[in-house]
Amino acid sequence: MDLPVLGNMDLHFTLDEHKFVANVSVSPAVDEFLLWSDWPVKNKAKWDFAEGTISLGDRLIRVYRRTFNEVYRCILVAS
Repeated sequence: MDLPVLGNMDLHFTLDEHKFVANVSVSPAVDEFLLWSDWPVKNKAKWDFAEGTISLGDRLIRVYRRTFNEVYRCILVAS
C-alpha cells in the first residue's frame, strides 16, 4: 500500500530548548511526527537507552517515555 503524500516542507522544531530543522513529508494518513533515517545521521544522533538520553551533536536531550491509553508508541526508521 502506498502512503499518500501531499508534499514536503522544512519543519522547524525545538527539543529541550534546542532548535532543529528537518525536511518532512506531509500525509493525511499519518498523524505523528516522523523523521527519516538521514536526520539522526546528519545530526550525529547517539541514543543511550540506559541513561534515557539522546545526543544530537553536542546537545544532550533527556528522553521521556509516554503511554496513551495503555498503547505504547514506537520509533519507526525509514530509509
